[in-house]
Formats: sequence, structure tokens, C-alpha cells
Amino acid sequence: MANRGLHVPDPGRLTGEEAGTRVLKRAIGDGHDSARYTTAGKLRRAGFVVEHTPHVKNPDHVSVRRESSWDDEAFDGCFNDAAD
Repeated sequence: MANRGLHVPDPGRLTGEEAGTRVLKRAIGDGHDSARYTTAGKLRRAGFVVEHTPHVKNPDHVSVRRESSWDDEAFDGCFNDAAD
């Protein structure tokens, strides 16, 4: 079946609306929600520390920090569509 131009996320990945609904416990997304994906390996290779920090709203949550000063460019560079 063709997707007719609709965005179909990879299996196991949430759309922005789905992520917002899940984390914020709203009935529907508000149109401003987004989700992006990377891997712990990409973040670690870029100098970040990744820790699994589950909580009630999101059991899959992770926290990301950096031992040195935070680097927005390095962090944002970890998020792209390329396979790892």
C-alpha cells in the first residue's frame, strides 16, 4: 500500500505528536511537538555521557551531559537521518 505522501516513521519511532502525547500525557499533540533520534554511541563518540534515567512519564528516557563545556553544535550533529 502506498503511503500517498504521508510521513511514515521507522518502526519503533514516534512522530512528534506521538512523543508529545506520551511524555506530556495529553489526549492529542498540539502541533508544536517534535521528536528526533540518534544513538548513545553517536553521542558518546561526540564526547557526551548518556545515562538511562527512566521516569513514570517516559520509561525510555535518557539524560545526556558532557564532562567538558556543553557544545550545541556537537550535540545537534549527532542527530541526522544517516544510519549508524
